[in-house]
Amino acid sequence: MSLGDIDYLPQGPVQDRDGFLGEVERFLEPIGLKRFSYAAFSGAGEAASENFFKLETNYHIDWATRYQGLHYDQIDPVIEVARASRAPFLWGAGSFLKQFRKRQRQVFHEASEFGIAHGVSIPINGRLGLELVTFTAENRGVVRQAFAEHGGKLIVAGYHIADALNALDPVPEAAGEKTPLTPRERESLIWVAEGLTSQEIAEKMNISASAVNYHLNNAGQKLSARNRHHAALLALKKQWI
Repeated sequence: MSLGDIDYLPQGPVQDRDGFLGEVERFLEPIGLKRFSYAAFSGAGEAASENFFKLETNYHIDWATRYQGLHYDQIDPVIEVARASRAPFLWGAGSFLKQFRKRQRQVFHEASEFGIAHGVSIPINGRLGLELVTFTAENRGVVRQAFAEHGGKLIVAGYHIADALNALDPVPEAAGEKTPLTPRERESLIWVAEGLTSQEIAEKMNISASAVNYHLNNAGQKLSARNRHHAALLALKKQWI
């Protein structure tokens, strides 16, 4: 899959949050999906003092406010699954909820009042913990059809969305480090320098081969490289990896 398949997203740093969210909405509309979210949170087993939660979304403001205000991220079944698995997964009302406690199921019932009943979520290894990009709809069939027909495109777009929204509130780089590469781009290049293929890198990073190619494409553009191997060599020379 080429980056051209998701050229709805602006290149370079995102300056306008609302404008960017609007671009994502326009991308999702022909697929049949309307709502989406990007969340960053601490992983399972991390110290309570390190717990954090960040949310960027086009969900109804009342639901987003309730969700964060009541700390629903701590009991959300979708986040619980994301902490246990790094593979994209479908979820929704019905059989998915049977394995969870009553209070967790209540989160779903409340979300359905705002049109969030079914979705597909893409877990991502983030800089501070885990990141989760989610696309939702009211109808189960719509979500399943969207993922069946556009799954690869949605996964790559999920990584693009995570990188773009991360840039709005970036984590400061270590002192003296001036690399424009994201952590995932740097990790991908490190494995390229080790001689690994995209599929082998995907297995190391617990992501898809398409996502690896996306990160390497971005890194190559930033480095003005001829190919991935040239990009890795340039990054090594600049001590960015």
